[in-house]
Amino acid sequence: MSNGDEEAELQALVNTEIEDTLKHIQVLEEKLVELLVGTEAVDKNDILLEVTAGVGGQEAMLFTGEMFDMYGSYASYKNWSFDVIDFEKSELGGVRHATAIIAGHDVYKYLKYEAGVHRVQRVPRTEKAGRVHTSTMTVAVLPQPTQIDINVNTKDLKIDTFRATGAGGQHVNKTESAVRITHKPSGIVAECQQDRSQIKNRDIAMKILLSRLYQKQLNEQEAAFQQKRKMQMGSAGRSEKIRTYNYSQDRITDHRGPITFHNVPLFLSGTESFDDLLNTLILQTCCGLWSAFPSYTWGQMGVHANLLEMAVEIAVSISKRRIFMLSGVAILGVGVWILVDPNLQDFIDVVHITEDEHFRNAAYILIAFGAFIFLVGFCGCCGAIRNSKCLLGFYILFLVMVFAGELAAGILAAVYKTEIIKKFETELGTSIKIDYREKSSWDVVQAKLECCGAVSVNDYDNSTWQTKQQPGIKIPASCCILSSDGNPENEDECKAKISKYFEQPCKDKLVQWVESHSVILIGVGCGIAGLQIFGLIFAILLCRSVDQEKY
Repeated sequence: MSNGDEEAELQALVNTEIEDTLKHIQVLEEKLVELLVGTEAVDKNDILLEVTAGVGGQEAMLFTGEMFDMYGSYASYKNWSFDVIDFEKSELGGVRHATAIIAGHDVYKYLKYEAGVHRVQRVPRTEKAGRVHTSTMTVAVLPQPTQIDINVNTKDLKIDTFRATGAGGQHVNKTESAVRITHKPSGIVAECQQDRSQIKNRDIAMKILLSRLYQKQLNEQEAAFQQKRKMQMGSAGRSEKIRTYNYSQDRITDHRGPITFHNVPLFLSGTESFDDLLNTLILQTCCGLWSAFPSYTWGQMGVHANLLEMAVEIAVSISKRRIFMLSGVAILGVGVWILVDPNLQDFIDVVHITEDEHFRNAAYILIAFGAFIFLVGFCGCCGAIRNSKCLLGFYILFLVMVFAGELAAGILAAVYKTEIIKKFETELGTSIKIDYREKSSWDVVQAKLECCGAVSVNDYDNSTWQTKQQPGIKIPASCCILSSDGNPENEDECKAKISKYFEQPCKDKLVQWVESHSVILIGVGCGIAGLQIFGLIFAILLCRSVDQEKY
C-alpha cells in the first residue's frame, strides 16, 4: 500500500471520527439541557400549530407562508410528523391562515417559544418604490391533549355537517363532508373541511376542539403562575412582539434576550440556526440564565451552539443553588473585616475625640449611611442572585465599590494620622522643653511616639527609658523625669507631669487640628458615600439593560 493510500485511509478515519464525535456532542448537549431544565407535564405533548397573517396585507400573508414552510422544514429536521389540516392561500401565493398538527419527541418543549407576534421588515414584492414595509403575523402553539388529559362528554357536543368550499371538484359540492363541532359549556367551536371524507374531517375537528379545551384548562391553571414566569403559550403571547426579521440588515432579533442572529435565509430554512435559537431559549428561560452581555451576535451559524458559552451557563446553573448562601457569607465577611480594620478604627478615633459636635454628628451620619448602603447592596445582591438573571455584574461591582470606599477611608485615616503625629513630635516636644528648661527623658519619649496617647500610665508603670545623652544608663520608671535640681521625682509627681505635659496637650492639639480640617474630612466622607451610591446605581442600570424582565 502506498503512502498516498495510507493517508487517504487515515483521513477517512479521522473524518468518520469527527462526525461521530459531533453527533455524540449533540446528544450530550441535549441531555445536559434536559438535566438542567427538567421537563414539564406538557413538554412531551404533540402540538397544534396555527399561523395567521396580521398587519400588512398581502406582504403579511407572504411572510406567513414563509414561516409556515420554516416550521415544516424544522419538523423534517427533527424527524417529527407535520400534518397540514387547514391551509387558506392568498391571491399572491401567501397564506391567510394555516393549521398543522406536529407530532414527535418533545415537540411542545421546543416550539412553545414560537407563540406570539412575529414582525418582518423588508421591501415587499408588490412595492415598486423600494420602500421598506413592516408587517406582522401571529403564531399559536397549542399542546395536544391525550385521552387521559381531558375527557369530553358527547352530550356536551353539537356536531354540524355542511358542504365544503373551495377546490375539490363536484364531490365537495354534492356531499356534506365538512364538520363543525361546538362544545356547548364553553362555546368553543372547531371545524375541518380539509379531507374528502366526513369521518376524517370529524376526527380532525375533534382533535382541534380537544386542543383548544386543553389550552383553556392550562390557561386557567397557570393564571397565577403566569405573573412570575413569562411563557409564550397559545393566545397569551399573541399581543406581544417576540421577534423581528430585518431583511435589509440580514438580521433576526429575538426581543426576549435580546438575541441576534444573522443570515435570514439560513434561519428561515428551519435547520441548524433555528434549532440553535430554540435551544438557547430553553436554557435561558427555564434556567433563568440570560447572557451577561446585552445581546448575542451570531455570524454564519454552524451545527452546534458555542460550547464555551454553554459550559459557562451550565456552570452558573449548577452553582446557582448555593451561590445565594456563599455570596451572603462573602459580603458579611467583608463587612466584618471592614469593621475590625485598624485603619477604619483609627479614622473613628480621630472623629470621636473631637469636641466639635457638628462635625462629630456629621461623621457618625456618614458612617451610618455607609452601613445603610452596605445593607442595601447586600439585599440587592441577594435579590439579584435569587431572582435575576444578571448575577455577576451586580455582585462584583458592589464588592468593588465596598472595597473602594474602605480603601479611601483607610488612606484618609492613615494620612491624617501621620500629619497629627508629626505635629505632636515637633510642637509638643518643643513646648515641654521651653517650659521645663531641662534635658530629660522627654526627649526619648518624644522620639518614641507612635501615635497620640502612646504614653499612658500603663506604659509608664511597665517601662524603663534612657536619655539620649547617656544611652547606656537606663532610668527606671520612678525616675522618668528629673526635677530642676537634678533629683528624680517621685512616682506621683511623674504621673502628674505625664498627664499635664503629654496626654492633655496631645488631645488639645488633636481637637484643634481636626476642627481646622473638618470641612476636608466631611468632604472626603461624602465622596466615599457618593462613590458607593454611584456604584449601586450603575449596577442597577447594568442589570436593567441586561435583564429587562426582572426589573
